[in-house]
Amino acid sequence: MYSSFAASSSTENLLPSRSQDHQYSPPEECAHRAPCPGLNTLANHNYIPRSGTGITFLNLISAVAKVYNLSLPLTLLLALPGFIIYGRFNFPSCLPWTWSYTVDLADLASFGPYKIAHPASLVHPNYPSHAPDPDLLFDFLSFARSHGQAEGSPSSPISCTLIKDLPSPSPPPSALSTSPLQPSAIRPVITSGLSLFDFAQLRIARESQLSKPLNTLHEQIALGESALTWLVFHQTGPSLSDKAGACAPPDHVDNDLIVPVDRLVSWFGEEKLPDRWFEDVRPQNTIGLLQARRVAGQIQKDTEILQWRKEASKV
Repeated sequence: MYSSFAASSSTENLLPSRSQDHQYSPPEECAHRAPCPGLNTLANHNYIPRSGTGITFLNLISAVAKVYNLSLPLTLLLALPGFIIYGRFNFPSCLPWTWSYTVDLADLASFGPYKIAHPASLVHPNYPSHAPDPDLLFDFLSFARSHGQAEGSPSSPISCTLIKDLPSPSPPPSALSTSPLQPSAIRPVITSGLSLFDFAQLRIARESQLSKPLNTLHEQIALGESALTWLVFHQTGPSLSDKAGACAPPDHVDNDLIVPVDRLVSWFGEEKLPDRWFEDVRPQNTIGLLQARRVAGQIQKDTEILQWRKEASKV
């Protein structure tokens, strides 16, 4: 299932020091955050600076690769554009060894046709944002709680999950906060999750709210975000060969596997790693570049099918 190229790109030697304090801590008032739960989570766990500023290239790729178990080629593809677009050189003295090339997370919130941020984020608004929008987040989790079951499979048991009591709608850009949602009251939610097909439905719903379609660059970024969320956080389950008694084709994507709601709450809502991350949740196999491209292609194919059905229903 994994390409030999991806498998050979082991990132175990990029291990961030376990001697550091990697306990979750929400950002302080002056901390920088991006419209990206993956990067904000790394900062909240101190794999990159908790301040969200002065992040070096080596620090970022080592943290992303190790924490999310991504191959080095995939990590470089994700990290390089941010440093090319937003990076800055720092020359604190004339001594070359004091020079550095860094990014700040807040810079990634700027919009533009060739910037990384786009107006169709799943939980961030259509303007520069540094924390999830409560309304978008609630809609996202409300959709997730009632989806994710494989077709023809029995429904999962109903249980209650602690979801943040979402505050009032997102403030205007001048009053943005970097703080993720904090625990308060209880909202009962049916525990379920999101399959790849569900992510395709979410993409269509979110993009239908835009005044104009995403450009090609932002469309690929949006597909990649959904693909990586599914790849990193989906539950492990029986493979196609286990279920069908045959060898799975190398390009097979198991759409039956879902990302559970509790993991979505942790990552998108609190911007923290789910409990027992390294023991139980983190992908056991390194996620490669070709695999990520394959999954993004599956989501794109599903969105095209859904859009075709929508157009056909109007005839």
